[in-house]
Amino acid sequence: MEKKFQIILFSDENFNGKRVEVNSPYWELSGLGIDNQVSSIIVNEGEWTVYEERGYKGARYTLKPGRYPHWTSWGGANDQISSVFPPNYFGEVVSKIILYDDIEFEGRRVEVTSACDNFHKMGLNDQVSSIKVEKDPWFVYADAYYKGEKYLLSPGIYESWKDWGGKNDQISSAKPAENYIILYSGHGYGGKEVFLTEACPNLMDHGLNDQVSSVKVVGELSWVVYEGCEYWDASHTLPPGDYPHWTSWGGKNDVMSSVKPCDVGEVKSRIILYDDINFGGTTIEVTSACENFHNIGLNDKVSSMKVEKDPWIVYADAYYKGEKYTLSPGIYASWNDWGGKNDQLSSAKPAENYIILYSGINFAGKKVFLTEACPNLMDHGLNDQVSSVKVVGELSWVVYEGCEYWDASHTLPPGDYPHWTSWGGKNDVMSSVKPAE
Repeated sequence: MEKKFQIILFSDENFNGKRVEVNSPYWELSGLGIDNQVSSIIVNEGEWTVYEERGYKGARYTLKPGRYPHWTSWGGANDQISSVFPPNYFGEVVSKIILYDDIEFEGRRVEVTSACDNFHKMGLNDQVSSIKVEKDPWFVYADAYYKGEKYLLSPGIYESWKDWGGKNDQISSAKPAENYIILYSGHGYGGKEVFLTEACPNLMDHGLNDQVSSVKVVGELSWVVYEGCEYWDASHTLPPGDYPHWTSWGGKNDVMSSVKPCDVGEVKSRIILYDDINFGGTTIEVTSACENFHNIGLNDKVSSMKVEKDPWIVYADAYYKGEKYTLSPGIYASWNDWGGKNDQLSSAKPAENYIILYSGINFAGKKVFLTEACPNLMDHGLNDQVSSVKVVGELSWVVYEGCEYWDASHTLPPGDYPHWTSWGGKNDVMSSVKPAE
C-alpha cells in the first residue's frame, strides 16, 4: 500500500490565514507563497520534518500527526519555516553518506554505507563538493585514514563545502559516528534536534540551553547530562536508550546546560534503587550482589531503578529467591517497567553470563541482552536480523538459524563478533539462542 503524507501550513496562528497543503518534499516554500511565515500547522499523515531554511537546512523540527496552533507548539522561535520533508518518504532510511564531485549535488555520485579510509579507492579523493547525510551523523576527514581536519555532519544536505565549514573540496575519508547523543527541545523527540559526539560545556552554543525535553543516547557509551554549564550542578547518567521526556532520566524539568560522554572506564556496573516512582525519594547505589535489601533499608520498597553497563537480575525475595526479573541497562521509572506487580524487591545481583545481539554490524543498531535461552528471537524483535554479537562471561552460547534451536548452528565462545562472518554465518539469519551446556 502506497504511503500517504500530508501537512497543512497556515500563515497565521490557530489555523487561520493563507492555507497550503503539501503532500511531498518541498525544497523551498517561497514557491508556494508561504516562505518564512508559517504560524500554525496540521499534520494529517506521516511524520514531517520542517526546516527554518530552504533546502532542508537550519534548525529542524519533527512533527508527528496532530495540530500545532502556534510556532511555539513545535518548539520554534518564530514563524520561519522554509522547507519541509516527510521522513522515510523514499522507504526505509539506512545510515549512509552520498558524495558528489560538484556543488549542489551535481557531477559524479558515490554512495557510502560504511567506513571508508581512503576516497582514492572510489576516484573521489579531494574532489567532494557536496554531500547528503542520511539517518546518522558522519565524520568526514580532509586526509585519508581518518586524519587531518575533521567535520561532524548531522543528517541533512550540504550544497557545498562551505556548508560543513570546509575550506575547499579536500575530503579523503569518512566514517559513521558510533557514539552520540541527540537532544530534542520537544517531548517525544519533537522540536529542534542537536547531534553531539563530544562533550559540550554550554548548550547555549547550540541554542538548546535549559530547553531539552527528550534525548536519545546511541552507541555503547553512557552520557552524563548536567543542569549547569561546565559540567556542574545536578547531573544524571543516561545509559544508551531512548528518553521521551525529562522525567525519563529523573529530571525535574527541561533544564540542561552541558553534557559529556562517559569514558568506558568511568561507567561501572551498578543498579541504582529509588523508593519512589520516577527516581524520587531515597536513593541507594548497589555495585555488587546484595542478598537482602533489608540491610540497606529498602526491603520491599523499590519503586524505580536505573541499571548501568551490565544487565542485573532482581528478585522479589531475599537471598535471590522468588519472582525474578532480568533488567537490561536502562531506566525503569516504575515497577510496571520491569513487569513487576508492586514494589516488592528484596535482592539483586549482576548477570555473570549473557549474550548481546545487535541488528547492525560493528555492534550498532537495536540491541538485546539475554541471560537465558530464547527459543524465538521474534519475541525481541530481532528474528533473522542479527548482524553482530558480544558474548560476556565464562559460558559459550549456541546460535541457531531456526526457531526452537534447530537448523544450522554456531557455537560462540566469550568474545566480540562484529559481523555475522565472524561466527561463520552466511547472513544475519538467527532465530534462537541458548547457553552451551
